[in-house]
Amino acid sequence: MPLSSVTYNSIDAAEDEDVVGKVTADPYIGTKLGTAREQFCAAMSNTAEGQAGEALKWIEEATRTQLTRGYMLTGELPCSVLQSLVMLSKAERVLEIGAYTGYSAVAMAATGAQVTTIDSFEDEPESEAIFHEGVRRSGLQIRLEKGKALAVLARLEQEVAKPFDLVFVDAEKRQQIAYYDFLMAHPRLWNPSGAICVDNTLWYSRVLRSKVEEGDDTTQAVVDFDRYVRNDPKSHVSLLPMRDGLTLIQRRRPPP
Repeated sequence: MPLSSVTYNSIDAAEDEDVVGKVTADPYIGTKLGTAREQFCAAMSNTAEGQAGEALKWIEEATRTQLTRGYMLTGELPCSVLQSLVMLSKAERVLEIGAYTGYSAVAMAATGAQVTTIDSFEDEPESEAIFHEGVRRSGLQIRLEKGKALAVLARLEQEVAKPFDLVFVDAEKRQQIAYYDFLMAHPRLWNPSGAICVDNTLWYSRVLRSKVEEGDDTTQAVVDFDRYVRNDPKSHVSLLPMRDGLTLIQRRRPPP
């Protein structure tokens, strides 16, 4: 019996071959329907056009075919949201902690913002060549600070003439609380009226489990970070269920 357009809902869609029949579930999202919905949202959203858009396509293809950790690539939809945040906040200076192959850096720079990105490229050294080639193809000016994030942050705090308006964190999960604390404590580096965006805060949905497996330090670090920022009275936090979780953090305004 055909499904009624009046009663059809997402529960029906989860079993509808027309919707999920050709979909492979993204391991971050976990279900075919969730993956199909995110793919549709990405297709209906903007990222970049022209030279920058072609560079993003090249970075995605090169990352997925040349590297063993291609799944680490920031997705198309999260990058579109990051672009919206940059434009909505009128951010002129953006700091990224964790460049990987440059996909998100190019996406944010395509808005016209000045982007500085930090990475040591130690986890997958081959990613650095893709980063440089992708930036070259984009024609955009993106500043790379190569090194350990906390050390670079300390140096930038002394060097920058103006603070960064938006910070995107997609780096070592066990250091995320340290990154957050450093940014919150140094208004010369991060503009307190701006935003901090942190990726992978659902961590394959492992944070939903009642108990973290012994020895899984990364999941424990993400759980600890989620709770830490949520319970910090200085911050307003929104965790969005987008791909592997994207947390938006703003410093609370003082009460009137």
